[in-house]
Amino acid sequence: MLVAKNKRYAVACDRFLASHPVVQAELDRLAEQSTPEERAPARAAALYNAFAECAEHEGLDSVEYALKILADTPEELLAMQAEYQQEIDDALAEE
Repeated sequence: MLVAKNKRYAVACDRFLASHPVVQAELDRLAEQSTPEERAPARAAALYNAFAECAEHEGLDSVEYALKILADTPEELLAMQAEYQQEIDDALAEE
């Protein structure tokens, strides 16, 4: 099932954490050690860093890695990659 564009970040994070329990445990540890004001920024930074590290390990940028996580089928991955490339092309055409 193709994930709605406005939900992709949240779904990718959920799927990433489900497949990386060590990262989830680290986020839980950070939450326990942080004040309520620090909790969200600390979680976001730690999650981003872990996500980016895994993407780099696979030779992908963060967006490409997210698309790989989100795709349930090779066809979905191709469709999302084409959409992403079109967004890049459109942005470059505006410059």
